[in-house]
Amino acid sequence: MTKPKKYSFNRRTLSYELEKVSPTGHLGKALAVVALSFAILFSYMWATSALHKDLPKTFLLRMANVRWQSRIEVMARKMDAASASLDGIARRDDEIYRSIFGLSEITPAARNAGISGARRYEELDEKNPSLAAAARRLDLLLKKAVVQSRSFDESEALARRAGEIAVSIPAICPLSTEPGTFRFSSPFGMRNDPVYKGRESHAGVDLASYKGNPIYATGDGVVESAEYNKGYGNSVIVDHGFGYKTRYAHMNAISVKVGQKVSRGTHLGYVGTTGKSTGNHLHYEVIFRGRPVNPAGFMDMEMPYEDWKTIVEEVPVQKGLRKQYK
Repeated sequence: MTKPKKYSFNRRTLSYELEKVSPTGHLGKALAVVALSFAILFSYMWATSALHKDLPKTFLLRMANVRWQSRIEVMARKMDAASASLDGIARRDDEIYRSIFGLSEITPAARNAGISGARRYEELDEKNPSLAAAARRLDLLLKKAVVQSRSFDESEALARRAGEIAVSIPAICPLSTEPGTFRFSSPFGMRNDPVYKGRESHAGVDLASYKGNPIYATGDGVVESAEYNKGYGNSVIVDHGFGYKTRYAHMNAISVKVGQKVSRGTHLGYVGTTGKSTGNHLHYEVIFRGRPVNPAGFMDMEMPYEDWKTIVEEVPVQKGLRKQYK
């Protein structure tokens, strides 16, 4: 293809004339273009190094990383709020729901146990530590939610047995409430030991009564032990389930045997003064989740005698054992 020719207007001759460019003119233009290119390149390199500016692609990647980092921080704040909510639910679960149904508390170690397989985060730790930390938090939150869900399942299963719980929890006086039958002779808590005279913690209440006064179970359950020991003398422990047990001590005789199912109002034995005792009385304990609690909170002393009598008389008479221990 023929190179285009360039013309210029000559004002003297009033005509267009063909321009003639010398070889040096072409060389000058070429050198000017090369010089300008080098100047632009140098300026760009100086701007990216001396001013610490990124290449366009690097800049775009950096901006994208900043956006994702912001999203991770927002997610971390949301996980903080979710964790606080779960902790509050866990506290209510332990202090209220599980306590009501006699379930032991879930330990913090069990609630906050990590996810097995720590190597799963190694690659993330190398590439993006903040993302790895968020992944750990999310996995832990999911595990805590699963543990809490299972805890609620336990409580729900027991809630369906509410009627059974109501008749199992100790709720009546173990002796007849007919006026003049017994008196409270020693309360729950710290007291002066009647035998050794020193201060001691009294795990139950003492009900002074006459020898041979019948003793009754205060809730449905199973006889866990029926034996003699030096401290409690002839004693019976009834396991009511749901974390509750009751102890009846210093009995003159025992009328039940180990493994026997009893109902509220079942005859267990008779008042006596066996073991470490200074007179005829019943030592009565309520034990909740392994710890003695004040039995006064589980004895409805405002219940009319006729109502108490009805509860006892409704229990079928069982052919139990009348054991007379030493």
